[in-house]
Amino acid sequence: LGVLEVWLYEDGELTVHRLVDDRYEVRDRSEVLPALDLKELASFVDADALQSAQVCAYVDKLRAG
Repeated sequence: LGVLEVWLYEDGELTVHRLVDDRYEVRDRSEVLPALDLKELASFVDADALQSAQVCAYVDKLRAG
């Protein structure tokens, strides 16, 4: 499909895969959102929690700085 950047969540970690030529390469950071802390964001992913509560907790963390 030519998606330039794909994020995968697996085993508690987010990984960024960037399309280069005709294949995907793992990157340390998103080129779309380079200032985003992927480890911090991944810490708010919890399959057993309510998604809306997790989003609110993440937004609160971002606002707190």
